[in-house]
Amino acid sequence: MATWRDGPAYAPAERPLAFAQPATGVSLAPPPAAAVPPPPPLQPPAAFAPPAQPVKPLAQLSAAATDRRDPGQPFEVVEATLTSASAWGSVHSNAPGGAAWQPSAGWVADQPWQSSYAPPNATSQFPTPGTPQWFGPSSYQTPAQVAQPVTFANLIQATSLPYLLALALGVLIRPLSPACLMVATFFVATVVYRRSHMVRLLGALWAFVLAAGFFSSLTVDSFDLSQATRACCGLAAVGGLIIQFLALRAGDRPQHTRG
Repeated sequence: MATWRDGPAYAPAERPLAFAQPATGVSLAPPPAAAVPPPPPLQPPAAFAPPAQPVKPLAQLSAAATDRRDPGQPFEVVEATLTSASAWGSVHSNAPGGAAWQPSAGWVADQPWQSSYAPPNATSQFPTPGTPQWFGPSSYQTPAQVAQPVTFANLIQATSLPYLLALALGVLIRPLSPACLMVATFFVATVVYRRSHMVRLLGALWAFVLAAGFFSSLTVDSFDLSQATRACCGLAAVGGLIIQFLALRAGDRPQHTRG
């Protein structure tokens, strides 16, 4: 839709409602032409005027010849000493600072390398190779084991809760004591410390049960297997707690780590 901005021909005949007067003047005249730059001067400036006196062409101009050093001669090095009275004198001093450096003799691959430093002091903690001390046992001592405080919680954890529950069930329920003692024997693998001592303890108890049953079969006396295994369950529980208590107090390394 055409508006008054498109030219007078499209301006409405009547002023529209709520017409606001523009803040700046609106003109439909063409923009003014750009200013034309002034023409160049007829005479060049005085700074660009040719010289009054004739000069040499640029091709004939060259730098003044200076003394050239012989490339076959070494450079002259100014050596500064650090013992002058001032920093200025130290920098501009020609006194030699020390003896001239002399190149060392040529080195070949077959020549053994010799260090200019003194060899280290031979105070090694290891014996000389080839001596009897070299093949003997080391004098290194293992670090002392730190004993940890024994509490009821870590004592039960070290003895293994499944092991103690099986033995407690065998003590409380007499008919299940043989099976509980056998289950506790398999749970020895879950004990944390001195597992070999625990195996020997259970082995001695089973040997007692078998020996008692064998000798009772040779006599007329009857042998109560459940009563014997019930007593062995109690001894295995008490003995296991004692073994783990001694291991914790001595600071033994654990043989089993639970995930």
